[in-house]
Amino acid sequence: TAVQLKNDELVRKLESDAKAKNSEILRLKDVIFERSRKVADLESKIKSIGAGNTDMMTEIGSLKSMQRSSEKLIDEKQSDIVSLKAEIDDLKRQLSAGRVSSSAKNSAIQDLEKKLRSEL
Repeated sequence: TAVQLKNDELVRKLESDAKAKNSEILRLKDVIFERSRKVADLESKIKSIGAGNTDMMTEIGSLKSMQRSSEKLIDEKQSDIVSLKAEIDDLKRQLSAGRVSSSAKNSAIQDLEKKLRSEL
């Protein structure tokens, strides 16, 4: 009958539409899955970068500490060198004034030279 044919045609149309919608839903699920995977990958990379930054900050802190220690040591050595140079200048003044014997002069010069070399 005509009504039956119309009903069959309507059912086929609805089944076709349902299949099309189902295909679209499956495609969208695939898109969502792929994007979720990409988000997870990015989150993992961000965590890795964060851990790397933490390690880097620790290393920078260590290097800054070493730098401060080196600067302190340099300051100490420079101070020692200034003191030794003052001793040498004092010895030179004494020698110029003739207040030091020759053997004492040689011994003092050698001692000061040794001290100066050890500071450099």
